Amino acid sequence: MDIEHRQNHSNRNCYSDRIGCAAQLLQISEYSLFHAAYRFWFGSSLEDVQMEPLFDSYMFHGNTPFWASHFARAVIKRAGEPFFDPSEFGISPPSPLDEDLQALGTFYVALFGLGFFFFMVMLTYSVPSF
Repeated sequence: MDIEHRQNHSNRNCYSDRIGCAAQLLQISEYSLFHAAYRFWFGSSLEDVQMEPLFDSYMFHGNTPFWASHFARAVIKRAGEPFFDPSEFGISPPSPLDEDLQALGTFYVALFGLGFFFFMVMLTYSVPSF
């Protein structure tokens, strides 16, 4: 995300939806932001079973935990600076696929393409011509 886009986000009024704004700046979901905020504030992770009621309360009733609000404010404030790095908030970039998974995907695409080719050949020769 370029600096102008981040500065527009940090300068606009994010008070009504700080969580959504911060999640967008970090390029993660709001639910992932709740997990990152909890880890950032308390230094440990929270299981999904324990996080769901907190997130549900935020989604359906607008009740934002103090640690999530603080985290979102910090992200929005820091995003306006030139060298914004999501890793400062414990957010790592998505890992690329490993080589085995890429090879398997390539194999399936080739297999599907070959099957489609033979299907078209069979269809061409099996239709009676008039």
